[in-house]
Amino acid sequence: KREMLLNKTGDVTPDGVYVTPYKDPNKRFGASLGNLSGGRVGIINMANTNLHLAVIIAVRYSAVRKQFGPEGEEEWPVLYYQTQYRRLMPYLSACFVMHYFSLSLYEDF
Repeated sequence: KREMLLNKTGDVTPDGVYVTPYKDPNKRFGASLGNLSGGRVGIINMANTNLHLAVIIAVRYSAVRKQFGPEGEEEWPVLYYQTQYRRLMPYLSACFVMHYFSLSLYEDF
């Protein structure tokens, strides 16, 4: 029905004529897409939160889990192994980058 339109950027008269306050179609299109930007920022923040949680769990587990080590000494945490360290640290650094990116993006929108 015509009464149930989301008509922030335009409306349809009872005669069926489309009316908009924007004369330039590019501005009207930009205004329509601008409404979606808030949702996109929210998706980025949710993905960033999930990345934070996953990296926290992985780093903590790797620091606590002990396996092997020098003969006659206590076993080493898995995080001490170069392969594990090199696999986790890029994700940890990505957390910081994404965090500051999402903060600046959130402030802009």
